[in-house]
Amino acid sequence: MAKHDQERQDAIQILMDQQKDYWAEPSLKIRKFPFYGASNLVIPLNAIAAESVQARVMTTVWASTPVVAVNIRDPKFSRSEHPLENYLDYELRHNMHARDMMNSSCFETVKYGTGVAKSDYLKLIKKAVRFNAAGEREEFPVVIKDGATLDSVALANFIMPHHAQDPQTAPWCGEMMNNTPFGIKNLEESKLFYPGTFEHLTSHFREQSREGTSGERKFTSAQEDLEKTAAIFPKLVDFYLIYLSFDVDGDDKLEEIVVWFHLDSRFLMGARYNWNGDLRRPYRIVQYIPVEHRWRGIGVSKQNAQFQKEVTTIHRQRLDNATIANMRMFKINRLSGYGPKEPIFPGKMWF
Repeated sequence: MAKHDQERQDAIQILMDQQKDYWAEPSLKIRKFPFYGASNLVIPLNAIAAESVQARVMTTVWASTPVVAVNIRDPKFSRSEHPLENYLDYELRHNMHARDMMNSSCFETVKYGTGVAKSDYLKLIKKAVRFNAAGEREEFPVVIKDGATLDSVALANFIMPHHAQDPQTAPWCGEMMNNTPFGIKNLEESKLFYPGTFEHLTSHFREQSREGTSGERKFTSAQEDLEKTAAIFPKLVDFYLIYLSFDVDGDDKLEEIVVWFHLDSRFLMGARYNWNGDLRRPYRIVQYIPVEHRWRGIGVSKQNAQFQKEVTTIHRQRLDNATIANMRMFKINRLSGYGPKEPIFPGKMWF
């Protein structure tokens, strides 16, 4: 994992640069050349193009009802096609909230060229406390969530060897995750993590870093800076969720397993055999513009990068030329002139 973190830093930096271009924030608040207050606007071509494409994609996918089509091959059960379509449509729209979850992955696909989503299963249990008629305290478990899920996976958090092409055939794949102390404790009580995980990780909740121990949250931190929503000393722990094949019982045959691993302390938070009947891994990758023999695609940000710089430069030059042409200044002394690196601005007096 440490080596993979190092080899993926360039790709993460590209995502950060493209996200910065999308937000179109000027690098300088006030420009002082060629004069004080010169134009510093950035034309957000990436945002204009990406948002229009995103709107069309989401409308195309979700405008039809039902959103899925079922084709049953056995003629004896062909009458069940429409009821099954309606059931799946209701499940996706109302129980799994698939549109909300799909929105982020779809938008990343458009912007960066690659989107990652996963379909999995989640059972979340919390403890409830009530007092009965006799005033006695009673505790009982409450199932908060028990069923299929559809989640977006941030491209910056998805991990898979660069040489691999498909999560199903890759040596390993997964994602970088982080959680709060409350979340770790809750997942341990839900039997996802091994007993004692919370106590072991108590000293590893990083309060002094927004980027994680080795830059795991660098992209998220950059996004928060653009949004002006940066957390002050967030208390989070970073860990990995990995799907891989491993010889667990020593019979020289690989078993498909799922592992939660804390890299800093080399601590195994949990491990399970892959619970899917077909041993599938839950990740699916979508490309906007495919690149031959690569799992990462090309998005609108890459396509528009040069045009955004060109249009921005043209607009700045037009505004600055117009400002200079109409800039009134006062020459007090007949022998006064322009000095080296001397700032100019409207209303300046030349002595």
